[in-house]
Amino acid sequence: MHDSNGSPVDDFRLKLTAKSRPHMDQVWAQFNDGRKFVHARIRNDGDVPLYGVQTGLQWGFAAVVHKVFSEEGEVLYENGTVFVLGVIQPGETGDAMGTMEIRRYKGRYLVEGRVAINGLGYCGTAAPLGVVEAD
Repeated sequence: MHDSNGSPVDDFRLKLTAKSRPHMDQVWAQFNDGRKFVHARIRNDGDVPLYGVQTGLQWGFAAVVHKVFSEEGEVLYENGTVFVLGVIQPGETGDAMGTMEIRRYKGRYLVEGRVAINGLGYCGTAAPLGVVEAD
């Protein structure tokens, strides 16, 4: 998984807004604080196609769910906003794009990803994506 500059998750550095301006922080956070636009390559090792949102499916489209952990191993956040593009047939590799929300507080965060099919559940095993630093 890489951001729009081609940097892997381990190279993500999130700059946070100043806490001396809480109202500006709230406005800024709504748009981009702690978020990265990412691109992922997905290999379909399963037996069924992975359908992207462009197919018009309301249920059954595939997404990459990312889970953010503290350094102590506590789950802080989980969301599936990196969506498969098109259709990835079994044995093929395809693309997924979207945003990852990490955290709005200073620290180091471990991130893992897992493919899920909307309405059905997870497929495959979770994979470590890297460590993100917010300062």
